Amino acid sequence: MTRSQNPDNLQNRPAWKLFVRLFFWLTLLPAGSWLIVSSFIDPAHRNFLFFWRFLITLALFGLLFHFRVFRAVHEGLHAIAAHWSAVPPSFITARDTYVFVKITDKKSWYKITLYPLLFPIAVFLLFIPWNWEIGLYLACILAAGSCQDLANLVMVSRTPGNWVSDTAEGLFVYNTPPPVS
Repeated sequence: MTRSQNPDNLQNRPAWKLFVRLFFWLTLLPAGSWLIVSSFIDPAHRNFLFFWRFLITLALFGLLFHFRVFRAVHEGLHAIAAHWSAVPPSFITARDTYVFVKITDKKSWYKITLYPLLFPIAVFLLFIPWNWEIGLYLACILAAGSCQDLANLVMVSRTPGNWVSDTAEGLFVYNTPPPVS
């Protein structure tokens, strides 16, 4: 049965798609809010150099997005968190640029899912000395890449069971650990 045909897959539910959209807009909200607020501030503090720094930074981040560097870092952080949570290496798999954990308890799965959110926070902290506004924009853009993880987190939290299986076939929650093939 494929991912899209399995009715038990949490990612096939309409609520999951709604949560993905909601978290996408919530992660972009701080940057959008600051963009609106800053448009009412005296434009004299917006100088020519700020504009070029902003464009160069966006161009570099665009290239990194295009070549999936951020996706690789994000998924690598999932793999690191899985290793730190003592998930056996045979349960950690990858397909394309995505990392999957065959089976783990909910508490470990929460850690594995939330760990990559430290990446946007670190980017923001690194950009504070240079230009905090650019750091805010970039951190929000990077956090928007975690909207599916946040939707998964909500769906798993709402589903009864103690074991989570996140595979290429979908996201499932079980009361007892399923047999691992």
